Amino acid sequence: MSKNKYKVPNWIKHTIKNELYQFWKNQELIEELRQDIIESSPEPADGQPKGNTTSNTVEQKTIKMLSSRRIIETERRITYIQEAMKRLSKEEQEIVKIIFKEKYNTTLAETQKYITKDTYYNVYNKIIYYTAQEFGYI
Repeated sequence: MSKNKYKVPNWIKHTIKNELYQFWKNQELIEELRQDIIESSPEPADGQPKGNTTSNTVEQKTIKMLSSRRIIETERRITYIQEAMKRLSKEEQEIVKIIFKEKYNTTLAETQKYITKDTYYNVYNKIIYYTAQEFGYI
C-alpha cells in the first residue's frame, strides 16, 4: 500500500476537512431545526379557508420537516460522512473523532491519546478520501 493511495487534490481536501469539522455540529443543528418545527405554533386561523392546506397541525409540521431545504441538505451531508465512517474500523472511527470533533493536532494526539503520527495521518487521509468519494468529488 503506497502513501499516495488516499491522495486528493487540495481544494477537495479543504472542502472535506470543513465538512468533517462541522459534522457533529450539523447533527445538533438537525435536531434543533426539527425541534423548532415541532415547537412552532400553528398559523392562526381567522375562520377563512386558506386554499388546499390541511388544518391538521401535526401533518403540517411533518410536511414542513420533510420538505425543509436546509434539513434535507444537512442530512445529505451527514449521511455521506456516516457512510465514509462505516468504511473505517472502530479504532479508526475513534481517531476521526479525536481529530475532527475534539480537534487534536498530531502533538496532542501523540502525547495525550498515544496515537502515532503515522496513524494520525493515515486515518486523517483515509477519512478525507472516503468522504470525498461519498460526496462524488473523486
